[in-house]
Amino acid sequence: MSTPLASRPVYGSCFTLALAAVLFGMTLFAPAPSKAHDNQESVACIAGMHHATWSPGVTDSPALHTVTADTTWTCQRKGVPSSDVTTSATSHATFSTSFSCDGLFSTEPTTWTIVWSDDRGPSTSTFVFVAKAAPSNGNMIVSADGKITGGRYKGQDALAQFTLANLAATLSNQCATPTGITSVSGNASLSISR
Repeated sequence: MSTPLASRPVYGSCFTLALAAVLFGMTLFAPAPSKAHDNQESVACIAGMHHATWSPGVTDSPALHTVTADTTWTCQRKGVPSSDVTTSATSHATFSTSFSCDGLFSTEPTTWTIVWSDDRGPSTSTFVFVAKAAPSNGNMIVSADGKITGGRYKGQDALAQFTLANLAATLSNQCATPTGITSVSGNASLSISR
């Protein structure tokens, strides 16, 4: 004996409709995927400043130094709405290592954390690079070529450059002195892209 269609309970149908409505609402009101997560955008930071200090000062004799490096950048994001184009970033690093004026920049991989000023997530990037230095017109050009290994822009290539003003001349004048070179400053740039 079959039950007429009109007298069947409608609980199953109502539950199915309610579940479908909830899932549709979650899809409809879910936030759009962020560019920070899909890492399809690039960023160019052409205006920046870098300042590093060494304690004790670096001389011709190898010694253990505490290095403090601070960098700030103003950046232009590419591939985003115009209202979100400009952001800024900073990096602060402190570490100890042994070197002299002859080997001022490490050829070992270095890790910096870049902190982004906007409210997008992730708020940091882990930048792993190897620095190379070359004199140019009395300045020292440091190129830090590497990769973003974590956080915002993970997996993308990154290149930081620092133009340390008059460092080549400073090396000639101060490396032989007892106090040595205690600080350097100059312009900084950073580009991150696929």
